[in-house]
Amino acid sequence: MATRVDAINALRPRLVLKPAAKMEQLAEFISGQTEVEIGVVQKVLEELNAAVLYFARQGMPVAIEGLGVYAPSIDLSGEFDCLHRPDRQIVLGLNQPGVNHAEVVNQDNIGKATKELIALWNETHPDDPVE
Repeated sequence: MATRVDAINALRPRLVLKPAAKMEQLAEFISGQTEVEIGVVQKVLEELNAAVLYFARQGMPVAIEGLGVYAPSIDLSGEFDCLHRPDRQIVLGLNQPGVNHAEVVNQDNIGKATKELIALWNETHPDDPVE
């Protein structure tokens, strides 16, 4: 028998992610928008990384307007992590009508409730219904 999680994960809408944009691509894009040399942009991005690490090690979240907040955290075992909360403008920009060109798997299931996804699973998988 399938679990609720299995059914929902199989049928929920999700993005097909392409390979991550690397530092060089990011630097080229920024250079093209600003006319700042690619090498300079790369160095600034490297220093931004170092700055976030420096301040996080001091227990200070780093707020970068337009990008978001990077906040240090610690788990029960004492392992440190850094959480990222994107700037609201990024989320709003992704949700503007007509601008997102990412491929969506199960696009027909956008807006369906979990109960509907489970019913769809049970309908299409009668030999493996949700428990």
